Amino acid sequence: MIGLVDRKLSQVFGKLGHKIALYPKYFIISSVIVSLTFGTGIIRLQYEDDFQHLYTNYKGNTVFERSVVEKYFPANYSGAFSPSRISRIGRIARFIIVTQDGGSVFREKIWKEVIELDALTHSAQITADDGRNYNYSQLCGRPSATTCYENEYLDLGEIIPKIENGSIRLSYPVMVNPETFNTYPMPIYFSGFKLSSDNLSIISAEAMALAYFVKFETSEDNIRGNMWEKSVSESLQGPNSKNWKYIKVYHLSYYSLQTEQENNNFQLLPYVSVTVFFMCSFALLTTMSRDMTKSKPWVAMSGLVGSMLGCLAAIGFLSYIGVPVIGINLAIGFIMLGIGLDDTFVILSAWRQTNVLDSVPNRLSQTYAEAAVSITITSLTDMLSFYVGLMTPIPAVQIFCTYAGTCVFWIYIYQLFFVGAILAIAGHLEAENGHGVLWWKTTTPKSLSDGKSTLEKLFFIGGIDKANPRNEIDHEENMMMGFFRDHYSKFIIKKWVRGLVIILFIIYVGVSGIGLAQLEEGMKEENLYSDNSHIRKYFLMESQYFKRYLFRVQVVIKSPLNYSEPKMQERVGEILTALRNSSRFVAPDYSENWLQSFTNYVTRYKEYDDDYDISTEENFIRILRQDFLPDSIFETDVVFSDDGTQILASRYIIQLLNTYTSEDNLVAIVKLREVAAALEDVEVIIFNPWSAFVDQFILIRPMTIQLLSIAAAIVMVVAIIFIPNFVTSVCVLFTIASTELGVLGFMSLWGVRLDIVSIICLIMCIGFSVDFSAHVSYAYISSTGSAEERISKALYSLGLPILQGGISTIIGVLALVFVPSYIPSVFFKVTTLVIFCSSWHGLFVLPVLLLVITPETLVCKRGKFKIDQSVTLNPSHNPSLHFPETELPGSKDIS
Repeated sequence: MIGLVDRKLSQVFGKLGHKIALYPKYFIISSVIVSLTFGTGIIRLQYEDDFQHLYTNYKGNTVFERSVVEKYFPANYSGAFSPSRISRIGRIARFIIVTQDGGSVFREKIWKEVIELDALTHSAQITADDGRNYNYSQLCGRPSATTCYENEYLDLGEIIPKIENGSIRLSYPVMVNPETFNTYPMPIYFSGFKLSSDNLSIISAEAMALAYFVKFETSEDNIRGNMWEKSVSESLQGPNSKNWKYIKVYHLSYYSLQTEQENNNFQLLPYVSVTVFFMCSFALLTTMSRDMTKSKPWVAMSGLVGSMLGCLAAIGFLSYIGVPVIGINLAIGFIMLGIGLDDTFVILSAWRQTNVLDSVPNRLSQTYAEAAVSITITSLTDMLSFYVGLMTPIPAVQIFCTYAGTCVFWIYIYQLFFVGAILAIAGHLEAENGHGVLWWKTTTPKSLSDGKSTLEKLFFIGGIDKANPRNEIDHEENMMMGFFRDHYSKFIIKKWVRGLVIILFIIYVGVSGIGLAQLEEGMKEENLYSDNSHIRKYFLMESQYFKRYLFRVQVVIKSPLNYSEPKMQERVGEILTALRNSSRFVAPDYSENWLQSFTNYVTRYKEYDDDYDISTEENFIRILRQDFLPDSIFETDVVFSDDGTQILASRYIIQLLNTYTSEDNLVAIVKLREVAAALEDVEVIIFNPWSAFVDQFILIRPMTIQLLSIAAAIVMVVAIIFIPNFVTSVCVLFTIASTELGVLGFMSLWGVRLDIVSIICLIMCIGFSVDFSAHVSYAYISSTGSAEERISKALYSLGLPILQGGISTIIGVLALVFVPSYIPSVFFKVTTLVIFCSSWHGLFVLPVLLLVITPETLVCKRGKFKIDQSVTLNPSHNPSLHFPETELPGSKDIS
């Protein structure tokens, strides 16, 4: 059954090649028309830049937790706003301020510029679609109906001169303004402290933070908020931005997060033309020959053009069916050029091995019978590997893999129909001794070149003498293909070389294992942005100064409880204590507990009013609703039943501590969730808007293992179906697993983390890793003779295409190394590692493995298409001089 699939496909592709050779122009024209037709879908292109959506794990806990919070505690920006109680990352402007001289922010000249920054933010004005002007005072989130959310600690400006001269001391960790009696938790707003010897007073602070929140309840709010964020961003980053004399301002907003990520991705565009230039140059140089008639530079160029046409058709098709585009899709183009050119090199290698005296239809038929099955295997595995990425619950990965897999499919189609048709035209040109580069010129066979000038001998010699077509002089084979057969294959089969390869492989596995043990996981926020992005600088400053008290967590008790019972009040206190003790990353202070505050409130007022008795649920709820909650920070923290007789849910706020890294944040959230999940009598939900990225972090390792395992299994099935020998298919699977191990280990040693970007690259790695091994295995199993002879034939056929394909793929992504950003550099590093490891396995490990474990009598019968396999280890052998009676499909076989 397995051999039957291979033979039938070989026959089908042979007939296809014959048909294309007869009517090449029709296939070229139809290919271009199809590409342009589907390409019109680009006008419907939808660009998705919502990073919160793109990088959310939609199977993670945060999605459910957010739904609970938004059901019971919908955000109220119009009268009860609190930053600790938001359910989504809304429209904001955040600033981190340090001084130009590195000194304390508690100086009058510093404070004056901070007040200017506050005024600039308030005055940023927009004109909305309704024609009205809005500034912060109209758009702000409101803790009460009449007040905006403000940075209240700025009223310290009134006493800054006294603080600077030492007449007023700043207490730590809580400061009470002696004039307004407002209290400020200083570590929340300031950082980089220098404290007194008793740690109770602040001598200086290096940084301070400001935050502004605007409404985020309706689509209109979102549009206006985006416009306001843009206005603020331009006032700080635009050409007319304010130049600060004493302070440095680092700015963050949702608008800038989106635009900077978009700018980061579009930094790739200038490198596209450079990449295409070098790819074209490489393709032209490596397909030239001393025999100018056999040179095929325009066929190689058609491989690049076909890849572009395929990508155009794929993008247009997906746009028509509504699949959005994301910024990192730009990296696909760099990768696809290498994939397409790799297939072109394999086709050209098969063409070179055909009988030069045969007709073009028969030569292309033989080429397709041999090469098309091989590129079908690799294209199918590449495509399926990418489509495995659709199983992830992260939209960014799904979208990227959808586009990549579809591009691979269309490139494969264009390799068969477009590149094959160009090769047919080049073949007809070759049959007439036409010049391979200057197609309007003809060449002189080398056997007839006596008396020609040096210039003519260099650039216009090639083809065969029609009067004596079988002379040896005109049948010079490709030098590099001969090298792999006559020199490299003899080298690799030596026993001492096999032993050396095995030793090097053991070292390779060991080093990979060391790297794998050191592999770090999770995406750092700053890595989404280029090195010179102001967002990246903001995140770095935030990590330096404000990660100690950055995140607050909402604790939702979803169960209806009778809070008037002392035992229940005690039980709630025990739950909150357990949560605070869940890890070292939860602070014991800065929490918000409405129940504790309410009972303290009742205790105080009970001395003056006997009616403050909360021993019954009715009284508890009445006093809570009428006297305590209105206009308090806890106003939205308690949910009552419709009739007001029962508390259905309640919310508490706890503070995370010292979450400096993604790992710290992960541990904190996971431990809190574990404590909550272990409660049997009460249902508790843990939520933070940024926990979506924690869920992504949690998913990284199991998702990587799952995706790579499934992709490897799919590749194995494809290999078994198309490579008609089980042992050889197992060898292919072994090389895939070994390549993945090497890539994972070496990428860790090269500073690449296991995150969303590297997972996309690893999915790509599965497809790439099978390319070279599948080509070699298929050529090996399709050959005849001893194991050594079959290795020689396989390397003769595929050694040069592997070398060309590897170099062309690296050239395709080489420009990415010059982009000052983490994401392009990951694509470059991982792709380079994939090519290195795949080439190492394809040219060294797999040949040795096949020599060691495959039986001597392994032969694949190819039905009607008996391709010339009479290659020996004799260096003087020239396969072009052997013209066997080749049974090919004639008029009775092909209509």
